[in-house]
Amino acid sequence: MHGGTNPGPGYGNQNAKTHGIYASRWTPEDHERAGESQKLIGTLDTEIELVRVRIARILDTEASGGYPDAAFHTLLDRYVGRLCTLETQRNALNDGGPTEQIITIRGGFPGT
Repeated sequence: MHGGTNPGPGYGNQNAKTHGIYASRWTPEDHERAGESQKLIGTLDTEIELVRVRIARILDTEASGGYPDAAFHTLLDRYVGRLCTLETQRNALNDGGPTEQIITIRGGFPGT
């Protein structure tokens, strides 16, 4: 029979789930990679960590054979370039000061 007798996908269906670098949600591994910067939501540091997580996803997917060579290099180049831009912006916002000043602003290393 045709005409809408199919009740649709079952509850919890993940047929449209997005995998790899394009996933919109962070996995537990992504949270581990990001570390403490999750407490700084909305900051440049969070954006830097997000780009690092995406680079790690690209490398993980490529290691499992998930990307053709051209797509892998294109994505990797794009995100490494973005990371360099964000790091440059962060350095400019901190007046290019030494690492010790940045650590002081953030409250120092844990346990010190």
